[in-house]
Amino acid sequence: MSLEQSSSSPPRTVQRAVYALWISIGVTLLLWISNYSAGVMNQQEFFSSLLILALFCLLPYQISQRSNLARQFCIALTLFSLIVLVSGGHEHLTQLEYVVSLLMLPVDLYIIYQLLSRPSAQWFRNKDV
Repeated sequence: MSLEQSSSSPPRTVQRAVYALWISIGVTLLLWISNYSAGVMNQQEFFSSLLILALFCLLPYQISQRSNLARQFCIALTLFSLIVLVSGGHEHLTQLEYVVSLLMLPVDLYIIYQLLSRPSAQWFRNKDV
């Protein structure tokens, strides 16, 4: 791989993190559709949630475009959600939301690991190469 290729295209660690983020967004969408269908969310909550989720779709895009701010925001948001889940902040979740959150823990940890890996950090640091 030439230096030009490695500096312009994201390393595999970033590609994997972006892919995992898309999976996480997809699972969240399916969960919210399930909640809306089951009457757990009303129409206003559902569409408000979809709007927020649409904004979160910018994260994987911005990360793949080498935005270190998006990378840092993603890591911070993921860590915050993990801390809330583990510290008992899950009481407001439905049983399905709680189970899905627990099942997604490895994916969330994988995203953080990939974004903090050395190849990822170097790629974000060497923006001007």
